[in-house]
Amino acid sequence: MNKEKIFEKIQEYTSDIPLLLIGTGASIPVGIPGMAELANYLLDNLKIKYAHDDIWNEIADKLQNKIDLETALTSHNLSGDLLNDIRKLTWELVNEADLKYFHKKVILGSKLPLAELLKKLLQPSSDHLNILTTNYDRYIEYCCDHIQRKIDIGYNGMYLKKTSNEEIKSRKIINVLKVHGSLDSFSDLKTKESVSIPLQERIPNGFIPEIITPGSDKYKEILTSASRDILHKADTLIEKANNFLCIGYGFNDSQIQEKIITKIKSGTPIVIVTKELKDNSLDLINSNSRNYLIADVQPPDYETRIAILKKKAERDNLTVPDDVMAYIAKNIASNIRELEGALTRIVAFATLTNQDISIALAENSLKDIFSENSATPLTPELIQQVVAEYYNIRVEDIQGSKKPKNIAFPRQVSMYLCRKLLDISLPKIGESFGGRDHTTVIYAISKIEKQLESDEGLQKTVHALEKEIKES
Repeated sequence: MNKEKIFEKIQEYTSDIPLLLIGTGASIPVGIPGMAELANYLLDNLKIKYAHDDIWNEIADKLQNKIDLETALTSHNLSGDLLNDIRKLTWELVNEADLKYFHKKVILGSKLPLAELLKKLLQPSSDHLNILTTNYDRYIEYCCDHIQRKIDIGYNGMYLKKTSNEEIKSRKIINVLKVHGSLDSFSDLKTKESVSIPLQERIPNGFIPEIITPGSDKYKEILTSASRDILHKADTLIEKANNFLCIGYGFNDSQIQEKIITKIKSGTPIVIVTKELKDNSLDLINSNSRNYLIADVQPPDYETRIAILKKKAERDNLTVPDDVMAYIAKNIASNIRELEGALTRIVAFATLTNQDISIALAENSLKDIFSENSATPLTPELIQQVVAEYYNIRVEDIQGSKKPKNIAFPRQVSMYLCRKLLDISLPKIGESFGGRDHTTVIYAISKIEKQLESDEGLQKTVHALEKEIKES
């Protein structure tokens, strides 16, 4: 599907103002830690205090073996002290990054990417917008302030806010329901009352953060905290939604997920914008929704990179030769920020040295950046080439449709290695193997993973291939 068709579908599926589902994928790009960083932070800060705690040691073993935090904490009944320490450390890590973003970007009026989207969604109607989020951070609230929209987070008051039992408002407001709690939400240790105290640098004395951490204990917390009422309101919004727009939401929270699946089964459109959707989440959507679109956010292609550079030059009134833009676009493929940063660096270097902008000047001004990234980038094509040489077949065979075992098996190994070594989605992997469907990729990966559990010969082969790919 080309870009025009994608945008047409997005417009069709979001013709009514959608119910927004926002996950950590929306806030990680602005510096808010994700689950992987949280796992490492817990490992570093709990290892001494809980060195002799059997439950924590089991969890730590899982985390050190790269099992995700949600899975590692699930099935364990955490003690009160351990649970509270996990809650406090989670709050400390996320809050520190959140306040840093607030002071460096928000109060200086910097552009907030999500704010632009909220503003666009509100343009057709100045009425209201509803957002459900599993995030603790305040990024959504900052974005609402940025576009000067009134926001309701479920508390009344100004500085010491108390929970509100009012119905969801539907006039000129953005309703934000934080189903796992907020950095500003605390529980009074004496009265158990839930309050909101904004922008605290430390946990106030006599309070505990009212955030619901990953793991099985979160379901018990939801039934006994202020989140119960928020969840009830969230269920109501999901039931009434005409369509869904998911931003960085990974479909790994069963509390609101079941009702969303029920809705999309009945034909309610859903648009998902994400860097990557995990295999089980992709299957969940694929098997339950009749009207869905997944926008797989990947690094811009060459033509897009050229367009970004031209737009930057036009915006800043710069005269930059086409061959210099081509040089930047060919050597920097990661993201918009690095592309624009390289162009800014070249222009600054030309100004300081009083030289015309040229390829020679560009090479000189960017040489230290490119030397840091001089290794051959890992791509599906590189992996296919290494695997093909190892098994004495052609790359065309791996990408083609032939199915004899001497070709099909190396193809499956290649798909497995692409999944393990590259930060790309299943559909992207399928595209690089002759346009195969993502379900074929899932089957191949699952087959190799299962065989690796008991086949020592394959273990050695895969290890050797990984080593050769990384050293290429």
